[in-house]
Amino acid sequence: MKKLLISLLFLAYSGCSVNEDIKPSTVNILYGTADTTHTGVVYINLNGAGCSGTLIAPDVVLTAAHCVVSPSSMSVHFGNSEPFDDSRGVIEAKVHPDWTGSTSDDLSNDIALLRLDSPAPPQAQIIAPLPSSMGLTITDIDVTDLEFVGYGVTETGSSGTRLHMDQTLRYLCNAGGTYCNIDVPVGSDNYELLIPPGSLGIHMNTSGGICHGDSGGPAFVMRNGTEYVAGVNSFVIHNASDECDYFGAATRVAQFEDFINDFLHPEICDNGIDDNGNGDVDCDDAYCDGSAECIPNACDNPTTINCDTSITASTAGEFSVYDYYNPTCTAGFEIQGPEKVYSLLIPQGTDVRVELELSAQDQDLELLLLSGACNQLSCIAASTNSPGNNEELQFTTDGNPFYIMVDTWQNAGNFTLTVTCSEINPSDEICSNLIDDDLDGDADCDDSDCIEDAACNPSVENCTNGVDDDGDGDADCDDTDCSAHAACQTTSENCTNGLDDDGDGDADCDDTDCSAHPSCVTGPENCTNGLDDDGDGAVDCMDGDCSNAAVCNSLLEICDNEIDDDLDGAADCDDIDCAESCGIQPTEICDNNIDDNGNGKIDCNDPACITSSSCQHPRENCSNAEDDDGDGKIDCDDADCHTHSSCPEVDGEICLDGVDNDEDGNIDCDDDDCESHFYCNITKKPDYKSPSGCNCNSAGQSPSNPVYFFFLFFSLFFIYRRLLVF
Repeated sequence: MKKLLISLLFLAYSGCSVNEDIKPSTVNILYGTADTTHTGVVYINLNGAGCSGTLIAPDVVLTAAHCVVSPSSMSVHFGNSEPFDDSRGVIEAKVHPDWTGSTSDDLSNDIALLRLDSPAPPQAQIIAPLPSSMGLTITDIDVTDLEFVGYGVTETGSSGTRLHMDQTLRYLCNAGGTYCNIDVPVGSDNYELLIPPGSLGIHMNTSGGICHGDSGGPAFVMRNGTEYVAGVNSFVIHNASDECDYFGAATRVAQFEDFINDFLHPEICDNGIDDNGNGDVDCDDAYCDGSAECIPNACDNPTTINCDTSITASTAGEFSVYDYYNPTCTAGFEIQGPEKVYSLLIPQGTDVRVELELSAQDQDLELLLLSGACNQLSCIAASTNSPGNNEELQFTTDGNPFYIMVDTWQNAGNFTLTVTCSEINPSDEICSNLIDDDLDGDADCDDSDCIEDAACNPSVENCTNGVDDDGDGDADCDDTDCSAHAACQTTSENCTNGLDDDGDGDADCDDTDCSAHPSCVTGPENCTNGLDDDGDGAVDCMDGDCSNAAVCNSLLEICDNEIDDDLDGAADCDDIDCAESCGIQPTEICDNNIDDNGNGKIDCNDPACITSSSCQHPRENCSNAEDDDGDGKIDCDDADCHTHSSCPEVDGEICLDGVDNDEDGNIDCDDDDCESHFYCNITKKPDYKSPSGCNCNSAGQSPSNPVYFFFLFFSLFFIYRRLLVF
């Protein structure tokens, strides 16, 4: 009997460097190619381990349950490759309530959601989860291609780049049931394997596969020209060499729609509101793609029909949306063919007979009566004879609107619909139902009986009573009828003069009228545009929000442009980085492992190298509860973090704004409040001794050569084999 090792795709790493903010694990998708398109696929740092995930809302990431640790130990990183472009903290993590894989052998329900501490960068693409109405079915097996994207292990051991690959869907197991027994081809043999309910599977080969670090990453599928997240990568099989091989599994996203929507506060598809805050309203939102309100259907434009009328038409080529009707109407059976709908304009109290005549003996069209609304739940009666037989319904109208639905059970085609009325009794005219209820020849507002009806004689708008008096959908000053009314004449808010110009109690940027004004718009600090984007007094790399930005951790001095390029307080030949270029000898070269100036101190241990880019001062991570730069100050207590968005407003010296904020006579780096600021440290004189802390040389590893190793967070042996009989 042979063994197949199932392993979750979790990846851990080890390494020491002067900046431990993020080191991506060893690499990516098997046999994939570089992916620069899916900017919403993210790397998740788990306090040293690695997973992948997908941005499904501005501040929500979809990933695997086995990837979740304490939110304070997680961070989400955006970018095509390491070093990453941007990052966010995690403030909430929700694992599926039925996930028990961390304490048992059960790998089902391996799905989770993360809420970020702020919206993702604007360039990050949001990709919606696949709705249940569009979910994968058995008709997709061996037909539908899935695209996998992630930051996991490759077949070669290369690292640092997000990759993608395509594989065809091979297996499906439904949620809520039992484990499914499948055959996995291994060479010339087949192996039996149990896979969890609610999962999908692929064959892994040289055409592509998933591996450690791809956990939580997406399996994308195209539906009607739109890309959706169909799967969340979960586990793989290992071969005899302990390599990812043969089979990979992902959790089926569409089967966990309620779990996801409960966390997202989903879009309600017919209320005119952007409920989930992604910028799209109702049917423009991808979450509504499978909603009945957003699918074109026969009820959108029903054909009107009156008493004593006969119409010949066809169901061929019509919409096929309504499958299930009110069980009391059709006994719960499914009618999957195209539909045609008619709106009956017949006075209430009328006895009506509707006959449906088929055009061919092999046809089977059903006749259904809908009352009150045009939808499947409003069905109150049906004629469902066997194929080749005509249908008939008889009923008496009341005050509700009535619709006739002709639905196809078998062979869509031509039919003749005849409506016959008897005992038509006049009744009071209803002024908004398109029916001549009193049989005087005039319907609705054309009838003199309706002259006083609100539907036909809207009132003049009262501009101060909070009521839509004229029924046009706008009340008071929102109604154009009130544009000249004194109560609606207000001065526009001037957003920069310190006054409450429009008299609403709020001045300037405190007034919602100014929310889009340039002087009031603040956002994440852009670390390269020379602007104070978030209005905290610090610009670009001087802002604590940029402490993890690649551009602020990789600045090099250009030695002939009269600019302090690396922001260390020295420009061109005054910068130690330029000693060799400027011909200044003897001086210490900071990255050659030689005591160039003969003072007994080599490279970064020489005070002369304090400003060298090879010996960069470590930067403080402002939200990890650690003293990253070894200056004795943690997170918001460190001056590096005084302008970071996660820290409270500073009540003292702001270190790089050129102002004596605390009025103690000392400005910026001359103030003791700024002693722990990285810029003030690297611009001290060379005899300054940096605080002690972790350094990779003493730990036995070079910062440029960290050691990585695989850690299988969870593994199981599933041993099955079936003898094949030919």
